[in-house]
Amino acid sequence: MEGTPQNGILRFNDTNWTVYNSNNTGQPINFVQAMTIDYLNNIWIGTQFYGLVKFNYSQNQWTVYNSTNSGLPGNNLFSVYTLKHIKYIGTSSGLAIYNDTNWTVFNENNLPLPSSTISSIVTDKYWNIWIGTGGGLAIYNANGIIGVENKQINIPIEFELFQNYPNPFNPYTTIEYDLKKSSNIKINIYNINGQLIHNFSFRNQRPGKYKIDFDGNKLPSGIYFYRLETDKFTDTKKMILVK
Repeated sequence: MEGTPQNGILRFNDTNWTVYNSNNTGQPINFVQAMTIDYLNNIWIGTQFYGLVKFNYSQNQWTVYNSTNSGLPGNNLFSVYTLKHIKYIGTSSGLAIYNDTNWTVFNENNLPLPSSTISSIVTDKYWNIWIGTGGGLAIYNANGIIGVENKQINIPIEFELFQNYPNPFNPYTTIEYDLKKSSNIKINIYNINGQLIHNFSFRNQRPGKYKIDFDGNKLPSGIYFYRLETDKFTDTKKMILVK
């Protein structure tokens, strides 16, 4: 099987091709960013903005895990790796580990990861997990992070909040911001009446460039505002949800 960025999943049995997509299966979106197979031959699929999908091929059962019904820290998945019964899931909001019962999430706030954006995951013959992040490479095992190699990054010279993209959006959008100093931050989302409808908060984020994904799936169309608050900086911008 092979995942695609537009057409779902393709399966070739040496004779015929079969297409699995959001129209003929329980797959929530056709944008597939990662795939792996576990020891029971279940297929685990990482999607863009729609979380993690488990496909039991023998029973034709599809199960969707997202940040609402599971321990996933975000729904934008870049990598999925299985080691025996344990799933390692790389998201734009950290590394999630799922053992079929419990979820554990690691990010740069609770583990010395170079970045919370996890782009790739592999293992070596010593069962170390090598984690490629937006800020460098980390090595993880049962003792925690045992090695980090940071890439050279340009530290922003100013605090800055950028315009979300896409804008208008439906229902997902990305918010980016720069930090020139380590800060406790909040990003609050307000409706047109000034009511707080969502909050992101991070303690002691290091200087650098960051982005978060916002899900407006449960909100009505309209004008919304997002506000970045740090120890030294505050800014607000407008975004439009169109369904």
